[in-house]
Amino acid sequence: MDALTYKVGNGLYVNMTNRCTMNCTFCIRSHYKGVGDAPTLWLSKEYTKEEILKDILKQDLSKFVEIVFCGFGEPTERLHDLLWICKELKQIKNSPHEDKKTRQGELKQTHSPFLPTILCGGSA
Repeated sequence: MDALTYKVGNGLYVNMTNRCTMNCTFCIRSHYKGVGDAPTLWLSKEYTKEEILKDILKQDLSKFVEIVFCGFGEPTERLHDLLWICKELKQIKNSPHEDKKTRQGELKQTHSPFLPTILCGGSA
């Protein structure tokens, strides 16, 4: 299974692509196959923005102080998708709280209110 998300310290890292136009000598992909709790960061395919968001939302986001778009590729190679994911996370964070039994609005209560704010601007 590909590591679309992986944990390093208090951060949740999002691995969106293998694509990169640079060949930086300091880049982790030049030295290691994996990092954090991911044994390898090489992706077998390019995942859709919806698949990436779904993988992010599988995590207990309350455990993280930040979401970092990183990995073995340059995330801005998929800037449109990166911004879409941020927008979706922000909408989930700002959704009105509803009954937990329906799971509607549950993310607002159980996930860190700062994650989408850090990435997408706005107030927590």
